[in-house]
Amino acid sequence: MKRLIALIASLHLLLLSAEATTFSNDRVVKFHDKYVNETKQLAADAGLTSPPCVSGLLPVILVNNSGLSDDKVFILVLGNVVGTATQFFLSLDSGSCPGKGTAHLVQPGDNGSSFTFTLSQLPDADTFLPPGNPGKILYLPAIAGGRIYISMDSTLTIPIVSGRIQEPNFTSPADPNYLINFDKYELAYDNTKPGNPVVFMNSTAVDYFSIPLQGIVFNQANGPVKSAASGLSGSRSTIMTNVAATFTAAPEGTEWNKLFLTNGSDILRVVNPTKSIAQGTAGGQTPFDLNYFDNFGTYGYSYIDDMWDGMSSFYRSGAKELHMKIPAGTGSGQTYKADFSTAVVLFTSITDASKKVKFLAPTTMSPNTTTTLIFAGLRLFDATDPVNSANLADAQQISQIFEEAIIASILPKDIPSTLPLTTGDTVNPNSPNNISSEAAHANFYKINPNLTGTGPTTGPWFSLYSKAVHDEGLIYTYAFDEGMWPQVLIGAQAQKSTYVQVTIGNVSE
Repeated sequence: MKRLIALIASLHLLLLSAEATTFSNDRVVKFHDKYVNETKQLAADAGLTSPPCVSGLLPVILVNNSGLSDDKVFILVLGNVVGTATQFFLSLDSGSCPGKGTAHLVQPGDNGSSFTFTLSQLPDADTFLPPGNPGKILYLPAIAGGRIYISMDSTLTIPIVSGRIQEPNFTSPADPNYLINFDKYELAYDNTKPGNPVVFMNSTAVDYFSIPLQGIVFNQANGPVKSAASGLSGSRSTIMTNVAATFTAAPEGTEWNKLFLTNGSDILRVVNPTKSIAQGTAGGQTPFDLNYFDNFGTYGYSYIDDMWDGMSSFYRSGAKELHMKIPAGTGSGQTYKADFSTAVVLFTSITDASKKVKFLAPTTMSPNTTTTLIFAGLRLFDATDPVNSANLADAQQISQIFEEAIIASILPKDIPSTLPLTTGDTVNPNSPNNISSEAAHANFYKINPNLTGTGPTTGPWFSLYSKAVHDEGLIYTYAFDEGMWPQVLIGAQAQKSTYVQVTIGNVSE
């Protein structure tokens, strides 16, 4: 016990020597590495556990580095009952069990504002952790598709519409939340299987970015489950400045800067291209080009023509091939070869000719232009076509991998059957054609060397939004980023001493 007290005293000295605004997640990780691993048995003996009233719940530590006081940072948690489509708001116990959250199944007339609380309403984290740890603590019940909404200076208005939670329409000036600075962190906690509770969490900018949030999973006995956190740790102003600089430096920088939603001179948030397209001209904003990948008249170049359906496109000229393998567990596992001889690309299994996938021909007709489908991660095929309806699982995977490869600037590329384009490849895990691999990541979001004409000097012809935000840290930026960036998802089998932490980055600089 004396050694535990000495270690805690050392931690206090560490805290006293640091400014509050510089106490980062890395410092927490270092503390766990240095101290908690040494004292895991002492900690257990000292009873550093949750109170009985929250048994079975997941401790969530919320660290406020926003620059705002705890009473100005608002929290709303929503999600589904595990294994069902039933939605709930988290209701905070204000009585005998501080920090305990319970699932309130949504009812007509409910609004998320009634289930919102400030950080100042939560107990200090050191009621669970060793004394001196920063942050506030919240205990979550089992939750699927969970979102922790964090808003600054104001609650969010999230009503129930047709029996379902209507989350903020962040691109619409008519939405009551439009001018509020808010963001979300995603997590799931399943304690419904006896002896095998699990927790998963990830940062996301698939829709937009506004507030830097960074999460990590810890085990009180063994330190962090993963050394790398999921999310962004820089200040909001720095991240926005960096993203704007990346956009502005591009040949079509004016187009990419349309992704910033503003109120006068203030940046509200930066959004994914498909969200800007869907927004249209609402609020006086100018939407992103819904035909960005196929607009020769505007850019003097068409990526779709050059890669896909032009008479001299990459895959129609010479002996270039595109082979794609269905990832294990998501379909047949077979490898398909693409035929680009017409605009309607036909994929055929190289081992079973009866298995085929047929894409739609590229289109610039609104609303579902090919560009819009790619940025949104929507199907590039007609699911009712008999060719596809007989092979839907493989069709979905072919479409998904094809779109991922465009978003990351992998295509066009000559890809043989021996090293097909895929994700999660366990046979050739280090292949540059395994989109999940570090070898592939090294070539993401760069000018594709196989572009012709003015392709290399225009554009760029990939998701510059994904590049700009990924440059700031590990975070999802695209609908199918799970396959491209598996390290963004962090998780573990939950033990009694497992907890998660979400650090709210600076928004006031």
